[in-house]
Amino acid sequence: MSTDLKKASIGTAFLVGIGTLLLFALLVKTVFHFSAPEESYDAKRSAARTVKRQILDRENRRRLTTVAWVSKEKGIVQIPIDDAMKLVVNELKAKPVQPSSVKVENPYPAGLQQAVPAPAAAAPAPMK
Repeated sequence: MSTDLKKASIGTAFLVGIGTLLLFALLVKTVFHFSAPEESYDAKRSAARTVKRQILDRENRRRLTTVAWVSKEKGIVQIPIDDAMKLVVNELKAKPVQPSSVKVENPYPAGLQQAVPAPAAAAPAPMK
């Protein structure tokens, strides 16, 4: 009977130990949960930047998709970007094709410029 009693007391001690560990883990989790630092300075800055970006995105989307007066005195109107692209394409299609009037210098530095080809000289006669 003493071996049964020892087995029972070992089992009870084991269960009490497991229960104590679980209680300690719960206590530690609760302490860390309530003592966790508040939102850090970087996290606050990040949240503020995110909000500002969302506001800018909304404003830009509104500007790109609505019609509004920019300046009534000058007659400048804001139109949706898709409509503006169609207008520009139609305007460019209506223009005749012509050579560019823009004159550009050779874009290469002096050492990399292509040499002016020399006139073709007569080939020397083969030696016999």
